[in-house]
Amino acid sequence: MRVTNLDERPPSLGLRLLAIVAIYLPWKLVYAAMSRLPEPAAPLELRFAWEREIPRPGHAMWVYAAAVVFVLTAPLALRTVAELKRFVLAGWLIALTGLSTFWLLPTKAAFLPIDGDGLVFAIRDTMRIFDAEWLAFPSFHSAWSMLAAFAFRKRWPSLCWVWFGCAAAIGASCIMTGSHALADVFAGFLLAALAWRIAAVETAAPRQAAFKP
Repeated sequence: MRVTNLDERPPSLGLRLLAIVAIYLPWKLVYAAMSRLPEPAAPLELRFAWEREIPRPGHAMWVYAAAVVFVLTAPLALRTVAELKRFVLAGWLIALTGLSTFWLLPTKAAFLPIDGDGLVFAIRDTMRIFDAEWLAFPSFHSAWSMLAAFAFRKRWPSLCWVWFGCAAAIGASCIMTGSHALADVFAGFLLAALAWRIAAVETAAPRQAAFKP
């Protein structure tokens, strides 16, 4: 997926929307299908005992749900087709690696109760319609939010702390909603960082040969 000089042009809105669909629709379909499969035998529990004592306030679910907006709007911020290519490739790497890890290293993060009212519980149940306790490591919620932070930083580098602060808050919400273990979140962040770096190499423009008269 090498880029050319033509890829330095701004992507159309249609191309941006296509990028969103190309990454998240195939991933979500596979993820949803996997959530309906039986849990693997003896999955590894990665949550430490002390993590169960972390407060789980209802407002954490709002941050957890807000990740959807943060993630899906990220491709709209990218300035060039080349940047969009890098984003898509990184997304595919995250999806492929994460889904494969579920099979190669079965883990489990049992859903924990959260404080709140009826609306909080409704959001929780909606977010978990196509989810399962064994689809935990790595946390896609964390991986996608970190990928979005990289994209926003690419567009507005001076606000770097804002974008990574949002990703960190979403990662924290994964734990505070009882959805993930700390290890799941860190694995998701690391996966996104590696995918973003690999995608940068794979989509790098070829060096122009020096002109010699």
